[in-house]
Amino acid sequence: MQPGDTVWWHPDTIHAVEDKHNGTEYSNVLFIGAAPDCGKNRTFLAKQRTAFLNGESCPDFAPEHHEKSYAGRATLDDLTELGRHQMGFE
Repeated sequence: MQPGDTVWWHPDTIHAVEDKHNGTEYSNVLFIGAAPDCGKNRTFLAKQRTAFLNGESCPDFAPEHHEKSYAGRATLDDLTELGRHQMGFE
């Protein structure tokens, strides 16, 4: 290991989990969209882009689609220019 090196336990994303869950409902896991630009990830992005537009679960998760009915969920209009580029809309 050298300064600046990273270790990713999952090849697609970096994630963070809260230290302590004090609620009574589901807890959250934050997936940070930092992934290498490679053929495998570009292929997956096409599936992820469709799921995002439809408010569906990420294609490699259980198809629970919790966000479909959320009022105010993120849509294409909420993405910045950089976000649209990263999601392959531009």
